Amino acid sequence: MIRAVSGLGMGDGMDLGLEGRVTLVTGGSKGIGFGIARALAAEGAKVAVASRNREAIDAAAAEIGGQGFVFDSDDLDAIPGLLDDVEAALGPIDIYIANTGGPPPNQNPLAFSPEVIASEVDRSRWPAMSSCNSATLRSATANASAPAMNRRTNPVT
Repeated sequence: MIRAVSGLGMGDGMDLGLEGRVTLVTGGSKGIGFGIARALAAEGAKVAVASRNREAIDAAAAEIGGQGFVFDSDDLDAIPGLLDDVEAALGPIDIYIANTGGPPPNQNPLAFSPEVIASEVDRSRWPAMSSCNSATLRSATANASAPAMNRRTNPVT
């Protein structure tokens, strides 16, 4: 079935079969994470968005009709609690989008360069940011979301 994707200004789109699916998008209060969350909501998914800032995540969630959760991806010990909270509020997670951090904002996305990093960002933080991105994904996937998704799609009979 083909239908228009409402509210995204994208014209015609395909029905991706996301109606009612529970999705979790970390780093979802702005930028790419928010765009992903908005697109999932437009497809009819139940969207949980997570971010460090309560005010920002509540505003983002309200704008797309989702539910906000406070979560700092630097805190790997908080992942099981986040997954439990999302499941309690919306049901078992079907789709997990691990989105964290990024380069400093700039009007020209092509202007991001080593010079910009050196002048605008403490270079000593880049290894930690990279590690956080991959560790959050691995931990959330291994701890709960992937095993639960697998049980729902491949039930033992």
